[in-house]
Amino acid sequence: MRTNRDVLDHGPGTPMTLENVQAIAGRMGIDLRDVDVVIITDPEEIRYLDHMDAGAYTPSELHGAQIRLGPASFADEESLAATIAHEHTHVRQQRDGEHLSRPLRELEDTAYASEGPALERLRDNQP
Repeated sequence: MRTNRDVLDHGPGTPMTLENVQAIAGRMGIDLRDVDVVIITDPEEIRYLDHMDAGAYTPSELHGAQIRLGPASFADEESLAATIAHEHTHVRQQRDGEHLSRPLRELEDTAYASEGPALERLRDNQP
């Protein structure tokens, strides 16, 4: 996976726009209308993501209301799709209160498991 810094320095493989996020999500059947999607541009937050080896996150203090996408999420179309599916899983987990009762590893395993089926839906729904 490319780092956030690398994508900023050398350019994304897919447009870093909310329109692109919505289009990719739609092709996978993921509805983000009730989620605040933020594309991260703050250099400090980007450094933090790279330090954490992450391309995105869903802030638990917002209880599933927001997904924050770093530049690495836009390395290519499939990276963006996998990230959207992963973070949308965290949105559902937080809204259901699972993050309060289940171990973090289980939550992450479930989020990673959502990526493969979402990528299949993306590939099946080419524009």
